[in-house]
Order: sequence, then structure tokens, then C-alpha cells
Amino acid sequence: MIALKWADVDWKKNRLFVRSPKTEHHDGKESRIVPLFPELKKELETLFSMPESKGKEFVINRHRNPELNLGAPFNKISKEAGLAVIPRPFDNMRATRSNEIYARFGSAKESEWIGHTARVREEHYDMITDDDYENAAKWEITE
Repeated sequence: MIALKWADVDWKKNRLFVRSPKTEHHDGKESRIVPLFPELKKELETLFSMPESKGKEFVINRHRNPELNLGAPFNKISKEAGLAVIPRPFDNMRATRSNEIYARFGSAKESEWIGHTARVREEHYDMITDDDYENAAKWEITE
């Protein structure tokens, strides 16, 4: 997300252009288009309207160093808010969204939008959530 530019946000089509430096050496995998999900759109609109964003090229301007580990400040903020420390918070957020997309839109869209293969999702992102338990408890088999 550090490379995200305001020009990468397509407000009208509700899409983001995402650069993928980790996979750019694979043909056709240097970037991808992902949906501008409603909760992200709301936050981006708020940020875009702030005076400090006026005239800026990048969405994130304060922490431009890609070597910077943002996990420590994230957990400091979480702790100050009275929340539990989250190990590897950005990996966990990515895994959560991966599972949400997979459950709602299926494997093909999840792989395309998150930017990995179904095998990678199965090995590293699959998880059972509280919603899974709730849905299983409500499941009625009909014959």
C-alpha cells in the first residue's frame, strides 16, 4: 500500500490499481486491479478530503520508507485503545480479507484480487472463523 498513488484510485469504477513488487518478475503479475471495498473507500475519501493530502501524489505520505516496520506502532496504538496486541497485524489483516473474499466471491476472484494462487491461500491463509462455527450451528440438513 505504500506505493498507492491517488491516481491509482478509480473512484467512478470503485477500483484500485495495485503494484506488486513481490511478483513483478512473473509475466503479467506486476500489478492487479482490485475492488475498492466500501469500508476502504470511506477511509480513502476521508483521507483524500484532508488538507494534508491536497496536492500529494501518494496516499501514504508519513511513512514512506518501505523498510520501516509498521507493526510496532500499530500495536502501540492498539494497546492504547485497550485492544490486545496482534502478532503480525498486517499479515493477519490480509488473511482475514482473503478469507472474506473467498467466502463471498470464490477462489478465482480471491486469487486475482489478493494476488496469490489458490495453493498459497490454502497453505497460508485458510482459517476457520467464528462465523464458520455460527453458520455450522445453524445448518439444517434437508432430505
